[in-house]
Formats: sequence, structure tokens, C-alpha cells
Amino acid sequence: MAKVERDQVAAGRLLKALREEKGLSQRELSERTDGVVGPTHIARLETGHLAGKLHKIDALALALEMTKAQHALFRSYLGYGPDGVVDTPTIVKRLEVVEEQLADLKTDLGRLEGQLDQLLER
Repeated sequence: MAKVERDQVAAGRLLKALREEKGLSQRELSERTDGVVGPTHIARLETGHLAGKLHKIDALALALEMTKAQHALFRSYLGYGPDGVVDTPTIVKRLEVVEEQLADLKTDLGRLEGQLDQLLER
């Protein structure tokens, strides 16, 4: 698992732990963000399937009453520096992950095109 993915998982675990510590469901947490972050988005963050945009991360931090240290850790796990700017190594790594996913999709597409050609020849 790539570092970016591990960090997203760590951010998700932190988010879930803090949410559960407050006794909130994902829907209730969403309501505390005034709908800025939907329950499905929260679920994807908690499972590490999404990094999240800064305004949503900050809305969750506020809704969960995170300490400054927790908020900084949460941001850093998702690749944001203290000034809210995504650091260059994170951008590069995310780009590498997207490029790998694109290569996999191209391979799958080629395989599916081959299968389709075989079906059409019958």
C-alpha cells in the first residue's frame, strides 16, 4: 500500500474514532457540518477511499471539536500542510497513483475489446 493510501486510512481511522468518541452517527456528524460534508462522503473518508477537500476537512474538524493538534494531524494525513497547501510529494504520489490506475484501466479496456472482438466473430 502506498504512503498516500496509508495516510488516508490513518486519517479515516482518526475521523471515525473521534466521531464514535462523540457518540455520533455519520449522518449526525454531517448535520453538524451544516451539510458541507455528506454522510456518504464521511463514510468514504473513514474507509480511506477519499482524501477530501480542505474546506470539508476543516468543517469536520470544527464539527468534532478537534484540538489544534488533532486538526493538524488530520490535515497532514491527507497531505495538507499547516497553511492548507497540499505538499509537493503528496501531489506527485497522487499523480503516480492515478497514472497506475489509468494504466490498469487501459489494460482492462484492451482485454475487454479482445473479448468483444471474439464475441462478434461468432
